Amino acid sequence: MKQTSSSCYSVMISPGKMMIFRLSKTIVFVLFCYGHVVPQETDPVPPDKVEAIGSYIFRYGYGVMGSKLERKTSTSILHCNHFCLKNSKCVSFNYQLTGNTHGSCELSEQGVVSREESDGVLENTPGCIFVQTVRQDLNPRSCLDLLQAGRRYSGIYTLFDDNGSLFPVYCDLTSEPKAAWTLLMSERTPGSHMFQRKPLFQDYPTNNTNPNWSAFRLPLFNMMQLRSRTTHWRITCSFQIDGLVYQDYVRAKTKDFDLLDFDQLGTCRQVEYIYVRGHSCSHCQTIWFQSSQEILHLDSSSKQCNFDPSPGAVHTEDNFGYYMSFSPKFRCTDPGRESTTNHWFGGIEENLMTGEKMTEKRTKRLLHSVINRYF
Repeated sequence: MKQTSSSCYSVMISPGKMMIFRLSKTIVFVLFCYGHVVPQETDPVPPDKVEAIGSYIFRYGYGVMGSKLERKTSTSILHCNHFCLKNSKCVSFNYQLTGNTHGSCELSEQGVVSREESDGVLENTPGCIFVQTVRQDLNPRSCLDLLQAGRRYSGIYTLFDDNGSLFPVYCDLTSEPKAAWTLLMSERTPGSHMFQRKPLFQDYPTNNTNPNWSAFRLPLFNMMQLRSRTTHWRITCSFQIDGLVYQDYVRAKTKDFDLLDFDQLGTCRQVEYIYVRGHSCSHCQTIWFQSSQEILHLDSSSKQCNFDPSPGAVHTEDNFGYYMSFSPKFRCTDPGRESTTNHWFGGIEENLMTGEKMTEKRTKRLLHSVINRYF
């Protein structure tokens, strides 16, 4: 069956109107960048920086064929780009100027491997611009791969395992512009005790084809694959309610503390940052427990190693898991709301520029050049 062609079409605009149009593009670009940077809670101990390669492909006079995810009216090519980045399924878009202050914007799941290899995907469409925001030459095996391929919004994505099979994951690509985090496990706490006696080094997949916050855990095989492509892990509380909050939170480097191999009780391990009920430390030793009968957790009821979260603790209080004894003042075990405990692997790379800034600069350079050249 012949694919449906793009609906882009050509429009002529007078030189005077073109000058106004260019000015409006500049204003829209400023507003786009200003609105795109969403304030986040300041990280007390900033992690290593992530490199986001990104790979924009564009072709003037071409449009991507086939069915479209959405058709919108946009104020500029930058505005259309913003629509695409916000849609987790969008790979590319067609943009066509249709008036003095607006244009047509078509979002698509299709893309090309390179600018040259576009037969069967793109068709010659005068006046239209094809822009691809996500690389198609990679089989992503982690959320960091997705970030580097051009994805910029959090949501459920599909990854490849080491056998070439697909599996769904929740990727956090927005809470920290320096990192991409993959959800390994999440459960409703306290109360469910679903994983209380299921250490992370045991295989216990739960709803692994349906990532959710109340009862979810990846198979150990997938966790181990993700670990090989990660630099850090973290545990958050009630992420689905609060997003990222650095209170009742812990983050460590996998090379310092491997949560999938750890099988000891009451052993000090290095973390990058930890906060428990108002007590915090950075680059410090904290005491941890995990065995065949206990999932990974911290006991905050006494001073151990060089971290003392005991003031305000309940007797033998457990944090970040197990929860045989828990405090209502700890955000993961607040009985007054739908609290959860969330485990993540994160890819954080050392680079002089954050992924978000690299993306903004690359987007500005590419799309601004398109505007100046063709509009």
